[in-house]
Amino acid sequence: MGEIIGSIVGSKKKDKYAMQAKDAIWNMYQETKENLTPWLEAGKEGLSAYSQEVLKGPGEYSESPEYKWLRDQGLRSFNKKAAASGTLGGGAYDKGLMAFNQNFALQGKSNFLRDYYNRVDSLGQLSNTGLNTANQLGQFGQNAANSVAGIQMQRGQNKANMWNGIGRGIDSGIGFAFGGGFGGGGASAPGTGLSAMNTYKFDSYGNPLFGSAPR
Repeated sequence: MGEIIGSIVGSKKKDKYAMQAKDAIWNMYQETKENLTPWLEAGKEGLSAYSQEVLKGPGEYSESPEYKWLRDQGLRSFNKKAAASGTLGGGAYDKGLMAFNQNFALQGKSNFLRDYYNRVDSLGQLSNTGLNTANQLGQFGQNAANSVAGIQMQRGQNKANMWNGIGRGIDSGIGFAFGGGFGGGGASAPGTGLSAMNTYKFDSYGNPLFGSAPR
């Protein structure tokens, strides 16, 4: 009887601790998922904006207010130098002014494209952040699932061990009774001592399939 009680008590304690471990793993995964969700959502928005920006392209070049201000400041400085050197309005001045405007226009277009590609690159990095977050969540989820599955399998094994322990205890008790343990002689009753518990089949949760007992 002591073996039966010990088997039941021990199995229940193991099952309790296993459930606590399973809950801890699941709660940790849920907390991690909640913490990473903002990064995942930001990545989704970045991907959408990235796609739109790439499909749209840089568009037609137009002079920005900043470009116009810088050009005006450059012209003012250019004219001051020409006036100071006495070349203002001359052929050299016209040639220099043309070169200034051409160089400034090329620089403006170059800056325009640079800003576009920088914008696309930033959105691509934001999109990659979401992708990396999704990969991390997938890995965390897989690890959590594997851990929980392992715990469930161990719970099933613990229940199977409990039933085997009960079977051994009953077998021992019946053998004691038939073997003269209560003052009588006699032989043991084959097949009645439930040693057959050891040959029971169990389901995935460790519960005995009683219909599988030998007859």
